[in-house]
Amino acid sequence: MGAILMKPSGISIGENTIINQYVLLDGRSGLTIGNNNSISMFAKIYTGTHKSYSDNFEYYGKCTKICDNCWIGTSSIIMPGSELKDFTILSVNSLYKGISSEKDILVGNPANAIRKRDINNKYKIEYKAWFV
Repeated sequence: MGAILMKPSGISIGENTIINQYVLLDGRSGLTIGNNNSISMFAKIYTGTHKSYSDNFEYYGKCTKICDNCWIGTSSIIMPGSELKDFTILSVNSLYKGISSEKDILVGNPANAIRKRDINNKYKIEYKAWFV
């Protein structure tokens, strides 16, 4: 019922970040997750994949970064080399590849910014587990 970690030694997670059940974190090419983030159930954050145009299914890897105070929605996917800047929200069931701007609200497949998050101060998540 926990998270799935691929190469845990390549994953760095900051303070007060919530990693919910069934989340997949890929540390093969380096994954940095900042402070006070919420990563919802079934989200997947990748740092590696394969080149679709390769004759030999060549592996491709690039560091992925989640900055501070981000919210990653249920069943969303973040592709290798992406970066979510501070305060970014990636909506439920969205697929994102790229570098966001601060406060972006990203929606869809592929995810695009639909508006800015109306927030100005970094917050501290004080999460209390429902069940222990």
